[in-house]
Amino acid sequence: MKIFVFGMFTSILLCWGANCIAQETQLFPVMKEHLAAQDQNTTGYINKYGRLKIGFKFYYASKFSDGMAAVLVTKNGKWGYVDKTGRMVIAPQFDEASSFADGRARVTKDGRTYYISKTGSKVLETPLLLMGFREGLSLAEMNGKWGFANAEGQIVIPLRFQHANPFSEGLASVVQNGKIGYVNRSGELIITPHFEVMIGFSDPLFLPNFSGGLAVYRAGAFYGYIGRTGEIAIPAAFQRARPFAEGVAAVSSGGRWGYIDRNGKFVIPPEFGQANSFSGGLASVRVRGKWGYIDPTGKVVIPAKFDSAEAFDDGLAEVTIYNETKRTTQRGYINQKGKFVYSWRQ
Repeated sequence: MKIFVFGMFTSILLCWGANCIAQETQLFPVMKEHLAAQDQNTTGYINKYGRLKIGFKFYYASKFSDGMAAVLVTKNGKWGYVDKTGRMVIAPQFDEASSFADGRARVTKDGRTYYISKTGSKVLETPLLLMGFREGLSLAEMNGKWGFANAEGQIVIPLRFQHANPFSEGLASVVQNGKIGYVNRSGELIITPHFEVMIGFSDPLFLPNFSGGLAVYRAGAFYGYIGRTGEIAIPAAFQRARPFAEGVAAVSSGGRWGYIDRNGKFVIPPEFGQANSFSGGLASVRVRGKWGYIDPTGKVVIPAKFDSAEAFDDGLAEVTIYNETKRTTQRGYINQKGKFVYSWRQ
């Protein structure tokens, strides 16, 4: 059974004539408390105010992506897809089901893997391992070589790389002869592979993408940032470095984490045990073993009391609190004031 991670997406405001109506397009997967039998259907969706919008009628439910969400109706059943009204748009029939992107989703049925449209129709079946579409192209792999394919499954950037990442801001990181470089959508090497690979294939910084016009690079034991032509924008002087987001980047210096601006200057001093990127105006940081949130000035605005703390999106963040006495975990979503809008125990 394929397992999915809870997540979030965006909301918009629709105006019709003189009337403006808030269209709730972001829904969050939630669960009932796991105090009863595990085989019961316990998963539904709330809106950002904590109101249940799709009832507890699924055994498991993934996050919404491209307007659709993969759901498992029963424990040993098949995967299908629902829209934001909770209507089963594509009937449960798949052994595995991935999220939609660019109008397509990868599924497995009766041992065959292929792509479907939002109507459930098969649109592409290929021997290539496709890793999801982004910016119109998908990562493609065969026999240990990586390249990119278009929506028809045609290879448009040859499978000549040792590894590659999806496109971001018009460029994709690739590995050739053990070094990192960047290609554009035409397959041209805009930045010749000469940067050192990151440490560890499981490390999320192994192949850094561009974010805010900059990308992380490694020089020995230190990290810095390059620009879109490969020039050194911020010299490698940090023990760790995360992508830029909302104008700043979380970096580690002297064993502590802080935030720098695009000039490489600290705007929030390195004083945290760990730090993540800003999202929605707040960033999660670890203080004395617990997670809380800071604002762009570095002020802790949500006290560090969580055992895990995800990024904010559309005003909510998923967090957990472990109760050692009861050996239970409280999981749920908090607003930007740090208040739970919905939670459950596991």
